[in-house]
Parts: sequence; C-alpha cells; structure tokens
Amino acid sequence: MEVINKKQNMLSTDSILSNDGTKIGYYQQGSGPGLILIHGALSSAENYARLAELLAKDFTVYNVDRRGRGLSGPQGMNYSLKKDVEDINKLQATMGAVYLFGHSFGGLVALETALQNTAIRKIAVYDPAVSIGGSISTAWMPAYKKYLSEGRALDAFTVFSKGTGPQAAKKVPHWLMKVLLTLFIKKPKRMQMYSLLKESLAEHEQVAKKDNTYLNYKQLGADLLFLMGEKSDLDYIEKASQMLQAAVPSMELKILPGLNHFGPDRTGPESVAVALKDFLLRE
Repeated sequence: MEVINKKQNMLSTDSILSNDGTKIGYYQQGSGPGLILIHGALSSAENYARLAELLAKDFTVYNVDRRGRGLSGPQGMNYSLKKDVEDINKLQATMGAVYLFGHSFGGLVALETALQNTAIRKIAVYDPAVSIGGSISTAWMPAYKKYLSEGRALDAFTVFSKGTGPQAAKKVPHWLMKVLLTLFIKKPKRMQMYSLLKESLAEHEQVAKKDNTYLNYKQLGADLLFLMGEKSDLDYIEKASQMLQAAVPSMELKILPGLNHFGPDRTGPESVAVALKDFLLRE
C-alpha cells in the first residue's frame, strides 16, 4: 500500500484481485462509513480526486479505477458490464462499504451492482447511462470504429462527442467540432481520453445491451438518489430520470443548478459533494 500525506488528509492506494484475477486499484481517503466512487467513461479515478477529498471529511472514500485505467489491470478481451459489477462487489465485500456513487457509465455500474448486493444501503447516481428506447445512440459506432482502426484518435473522439453529446453538438460540422475539442479540452485531458477510446467503445456497447432494462431497478433494495445537472442537455437524461422515478417510487430526484454533465469531476464537485452528504448521512 502506498501512502501519501495530502493536505493532512491521508490518501493511500491499494488494490484487490477480482474474481477473474484482474487487479482493481483504488485510492482510499478519510474516515467514516464506506463510500465507493465509480467514474464514467473516458475518465479515471484521478479525475474525481477533488470530489473524493471533499467527501473524505465524512466518509471512508474508495475512489476506484475501473478496468483499463491507472491503478487497475486491463479491461480484457472478455469484458462486459458484469465484470465491472464483479469488481465493485469484490471491493465492497472486502472493505465493507455501504454506499455507492456512480457518474455516467459509472452510474449504470452502480445501479447494476446494487441490484444484486443487499449490503448496499444507499446509492447515488449522476446522469447515469440508462438507455430507454435507444435514447443513448449507437449510430456513431461504425464511424468511430473505422477511425480507431486507422489510428485517427481525434476523429474518433469527434464522432463520439457529436453522437453522444447535446443537441447543439450534433449540429456542428465534423471539421469544426475537431477544432473546438482541441481548443476547449486541454491537451493532457485529451490525451487521457484518447488512451481510453477503445475502452469507451466496449462500455457503450454494454449500455446498448442494457437498453430498456430499467424496470429491473424496481427491485432495488437500496435508497436511490438521482442527480442531474441543470445544464447537462443530453437527450437521454430527462427520460431516464422520469422513467426511473416512475419505476422506483422511493427514488429521490435532485437537479443541481448551473452544472453540466461533468459536474462531479469538473464543473461542480463541491455542489455534488453537498448533495451526496445530505442524502447519505440522512437517517
């Protein structure tokens, strides 16, 4: 275990072995009831360091690197959503965590984990990747695969951004979107995203396989908080929030003012932390 003193809040790194022997690494920080953070696609645990730091004042935070990232082993040839669920279940059982938080694809992982793990008492998700009636498009995938095979990372990323982004992005010409992405996303972050393009494709294929299975979440035993950014502006989120609220009567919905889809990791970890503490610490 590596230990780092970060602003007097002890941060350590450690790992477990999942069921198939894959190393799953995580950052541990804070004290109190255990809370596992599950990041989205094209990102890693490091992107949620600020959120983890804020939550560590009240929780023992396990900020996990999903397969294919940083502290963890590769995604693997036989990757499926089930593998991510197995990884989180193993970490939960090892550390005794009782809370989950998942963002975007990580929100889908959190929901699927809580379905089968009765030790989870509360689960919170932010803009979870729950597809209903094809609301999360797959039309971008053929062009994306073509660009990946040609080693054209920026073109693949552009296709993804237009295909899964807000309505305004869909209307931007491909060439112009390429320019905008290089202008508004700093090179280190873009390089990280490029390195995860293959993993992101595999994860979005799993999202498609879970399309229209949202009624399964009626069986959730854990309390559920659905967080969404006021400015997320993604086609699927409002539909997912409405359909899940109808399917899971105990679900609590909270819209966070001023935040977009990247609230937890970029635009508003402070606001997300406040909402999480209010929900998770409430009796």
